[in-house]
Amino acid sequence: MARPIQPTIRTHAGESAGEGVTPEEFRDAVSYWATGVAVLAVREDDDVEAITVTAFTPLSANPPLVLACVGNDAAALYMVLETGRFTLNLLALGDRRAASAYAQRLPLEPSPFEAEGDPVLRGAPVSLVCRLWETHPGGDHRVVIGQVERVVRGGEGAPLLYYRRGYRALENGED
Repeated sequence: MARPIQPTIRTHAGESAGEGVTPEEFRDAVSYWATGVAVLAVREDDDVEAITVTAFTPLSANPPLVLACVGNDAAALYMVLETGRFTLNLLALGDRRAASAYAQRLPLEPSPFEAEGDPVLRGAPVSLVCRLWETHPGGDHRVVIGQVERVVRGGEGAPLLYYRRGYRALENGED
């Protein structure tokens, strides 16, 4: 007989999550998890604020929801909260320059985003245009959940990956 799914998460009384683990040790440990790379961008009037994120995942197909984690001090987070919209641009291997620039919070000139409307990154294989669904606290980050309103298909190419604190490619270049 199958066991029912428990509706709650139990923790051990008195234990502190992460006790004894330094932020540096934690970052090193999770660097062994390979992820895709995306640029979260938000437009307010003529201003586009963008930040590279590796903490991104699809969350639900119905309704179509995605999740990204954004640092509490990121200007893009404040703009998302203010405008209620953002775009997640999933990057290809050829997008390393954009990934590096936005990870360091540097602007690119000329802007690689579409001139008007939602900030879709030209050439990105896929851009997910989202309406803010909700947010949740997550330590030094904020969990941002968006409902995908539009999918924009762009260029082709192998995905840009992040592993052991560096950008990588699939071994054979394809899926």
